[in-house]
Amino acid sequence: RVPIHLFAHTVQDYGGNLPEVAAHYCWPLWKVESCQAYAETYPEELLEDDRTYDVRAEFESLKATLPGLEKFVAELE
Repeated sequence: RVPIHLFAHTVQDYGGNLPEVAAHYCWPLWKVESCQAYAETYPEELLEDDRTYDVRAEFESLKATLPGLEKFVAELE
């Protein structure tokens, strides 16, 4: 299972190309179309999930538990 807000971000990453999103998740196209219909019907849920799942807040929470934790950015070649 994939949280709907993460699914919506994947759709944006693929420029709205649902067959490519289906290939990304190894799902049948009908499932991706159903998820897209849900996302379009309940946009407020996407916003709520995005606010709830904030990676920056998650890192700070982990850092409180693991004080030596450091962020780094990997350079892609």
